[in-house]
Amino acid sequence: MGKEVKKTNTGLGVGLVLLGIILLLAQFGLVGQHVFMYFLGVGFVVAYSLAGGSKRYGNVGLLIPGCVILAIAIFSDIDRVFDGLWLGPGWFFLLLGGAFFTVYQVHTRVSGSDSGNRYWPLYPAGGLAGFGLFVALVTQIEAWRDSGILGWAIPVVLIVVGILLLYRKPKQE
Repeated sequence: MGKEVKKTNTGLGVGLVLLGIILLLAQFGLVGQHVFMYFLGVGFVVAYSLAGGSKRYGNVGLLIPGCVILAIAIFSDIDRVFDGLWLGPGWFFLLLGGAFFTVYQVHTRVSGSDSGNRYWPLYPAGGLAGFGLFVALVTQIEAWRDSGILGWAIPVVLIVVGILLLYRKPKQE
């Protein structure tokens, strides 16, 4: 029993020291707020691993918040570094979908549960990723419209498709 208490105290001590260092660095402006989210997300994933990982299906309750928090932290960095370029807000939903796909890959695919319970993370992953692509597409179309590209791009695409259809040889039966 003495060994278990020592192990718990060591883990708690290391965790408190790391938390104190992060908070101190944040006070000096050396660490952004999103870095704490990385530590929190990794902490959940480590707790999932220490609790036995996929050996017990209930451990998924530690993996889901870890993956979601890491996805939010990554989105925060993408948004900060690229200033909302590329897919804009669509990245948020794409990364959340990726978090649930990670839960499927890491836990439910290998946990030995029945097939109905095994594939559930793919439903939110697909829905969130699909919505993210939709938001990204709408955002991109609005950017094209604002820049005037749509005024000439749509007619050019129609002309090219029409020419391809005219010169395409019909299939012989």
